[in-house]
Amino acid sequence: VRFINNIDLALLEIDPPYPLKVIPLADSDKVKLGDEIFSIGNSFLLNNTVSGGKVIGLGSHHSRSNPEKITDLIQTTVTLYAGDSGGPLFDRHGHLVGLMTAKEKSSDRSSFAIPSNKIAEHLFDYIDKKSKIQHHGPQNP
Repeated sequence: VRFINNIDLALLEIDPPYPLKVIPLADSDKVKLGDEIFSIGNSFLLNNTVSGGKVIGLGSHHSRSNPEKITDLIQTTVTLYAGDSGGPLFDRHGHLVGLMTAKEKSSDRSSFAIPSNKIAEHLFDYIDKKSKIQHHGPQNP
């Protein structure tokens, strides 16, 4: 398990008993306001649910090293219940655009997702570090 600081994300490495299908990642920086999305949840209130909605907000920033937009959070109209956090958020093509992470406490019931590009960044960093350890042994700090 690897916990990622500053975002609600943990990477788990598993050894499944059978081959798993890969979920294609969308480029979350190309998500636009009004895009149709859907999430899969398994809350304590509602088990095994699929909820549809739209993208209603994009938290983003630009940096000096990368002048292109970087999406930090995706705000949706999907209602998030206790236990749904960590569920996938898909675009209409079935590509992962994010992982559900939080809900708005106000009456609008919107929710937020960690964008797929941010997830991929941490995943590829983890894979790269793991590969270096396997090939060269642990590095001394």
